Amino acid sequence: MLGSCRSIRRGWNLEFQPSHHPRQTPSPERAPDRVEEIERSGLFSVAGIKRYVWAVDYAADFYIDVLNRYSGHIAWPQWKRDRLYAEVRELIGERAEKRIRKHYLSILHICRRIS
Repeated sequence: MLGSCRSIRRGWNLEFQPSHHPRQTPSPERAPDRVEEIERSGLFSVAGIKRYVWAVDYAADFYIDVLNRYSGHIAWPQWKRDRLYAEVRELIGERAEKRIRKHYLSILHICRRIS
């Protein structure tokens, strides 16, 4: 079975962000939506919400490319990113599959325009 990002996230929460608590990912049903914001605009009413979960398997270098897109990592000094990415390569390299699975959630708000 492919490992998930949780083991890597657990490692970097301890090593690279010691002042933060390990991040708890909410279940898809509990993930925050934007209903209040949409309805507060006065332009739309929310008719429904659909939640879509999917997974992508990454080799180490492709997963590091994903991490390089997050502004939090971009803002880190180069030495810190290099150290994190070395850890990521090592952890993924230890897995039989040499890959990691990352889950994504998209929330679709189905709205009606208020006339």
